[in-house]
Amino acid sequence: MSIHLADRVAELSQPGIWSARAFATQPVDLEQLIDPAAPAASIDALLCACLHDVHGRAPGKGELGAWSVARRLDWLVAIRLAVGEAPERIALTCPHAGCAARFEVEFDLAACRRPPADAPIEFADANGTPIRARTPTGTDHARWHRECTPLQSAAASLLDRADTGTPEAPDDDTIDALNRALAQRDPLRELPLDLACPDCGGTGRHVLNLEVHLLQVFAQAQRRWLVEIGMLARACHWREADIATMPAWRRAFYLDRIGKAGQAPA
Repeated sequence: MSIHLADRVAELSQPGIWSARAFATQPVDLEQLIDPAAPAASIDALLCACLHDVHGRAPGKGELGAWSVARRLDWLVAIRLAVGEAPERIALTCPHAGCAARFEVEFDLAACRRPPADAPIEFADANGTPIRARTPTGTDHARWHRECTPLQSAAASLLDRADTGTPEAPDDDTIDALNRALAQRDPLRELPLDLACPDCGGTGRHVLNLEVHLLQVFAQAQRRWLVEIGMLARACHWREADIATMPAWRRAFYLDRIGKAGQAPA
């Protein structure tokens, strides 16, 4: 089943100094803890492991902390695209009462790449007063998650009070206006997917948190790889390091033989 992204961003990111490779393809990827419950640290681990410049240098964690949340997400998309699988698939449950059918939908992940804009955001409050704010960074993301920062405090940390005289604690209208401005600047974080259930025909909209989806995909890929390594290590008494360096097709071959013969491959 194919769908389209509402308000799809079709621009590809402009090439920069970084190149991305697929995750869960090199032994070093086994050392990274990818946990969707710890998004900032997991994104740091993925970007450090899978990005490199023309000299083979990976970005440092301090450097990554200064990147905007939108830029970090854009490079997560690049790492996922490096696998070469297209289109992206997600499993959904029909929300209509009496149906609850399970089905898969597809979307064009490549169309989600775009040049992130890290410049300050300008918007107006309910009174029309112009306000400036900076874009949130990886460091902000990590701190907010670690400290469970209230929304009002998180918003206050982004507002440029020096230029606007914005009060220390922004009111609800200002926070709502900031949220709208951030969503417009970074439309990829929550993707509205228009879909129709193949069983009941009911239509609806599902909002996909792209960051959460990608972290779950990377975590699942890593765990599948670890399961394969564990099965081969038990059956064949091979070292983890040796199994990890095998191409995926060789691991699949040996696992297939183990499954068919019920024993280690000769």
